[in-house]
Amino acid sequence: MVDPTAAEEEAAETNLVVGMNAFKELCGLHLDGAGLPSSDEKDIILQCVNKAARRAAEIIGLLKQTLADDEKRR
Repeated sequence: MVDPTAAEEEAAETNLVVGMNAFKELCGLHLDGAGLPSSDEKDIILQCVNKAARRAAEIIGLLKQTLADDEKRR
């Protein structure tokens, strides 16, 4: 899940936090909890990192557009 609620976090057995920069580079990765089955772990983590890269690009685009719009209004 992307940005889970408190209830979702509490119900989760495993938490994965992915940090990305504006260039879609992985800056941080934290995995805690019960863990994932070892055979699936690599694929699931790669899927999550790829999703985080796409989402980071979306958020950074929104931030840049919002800042540009604000600058025009000033």
